[in-house]
Amino acid sequence: MLNLSDFDDLSFYDKAQYLWDYGTYVADRTYSQFRITLYHIDDFFVEVMYNRIGNKVISIASYEHRSILNKYVEEISLSDLF
Repeated sequence: MLNLSDFDDLSFYDKAQYLWDYGTYVADRTYSQFRITLYHIDDFFVEVMYNRIGNKVISIASYEHRSILNKYVEEISLSDLF
């Protein structure tokens, strides 16, 4: 498995492939015309920003800290658990 620094050194397409092979879906959120999906890989997180109008991925960004999870708190519904 790659660490965060090694992941950041990958090309855009290699990041996408690595994420497909090893990433675990965590959550997603919507912002304007974008769907932003959060994944977890070993000890870091990755956000994929998808433009729904242009129908393409526009960015793949990695994060070391769990604080990225705060952006997704509003999307979680506890009613689904009961």
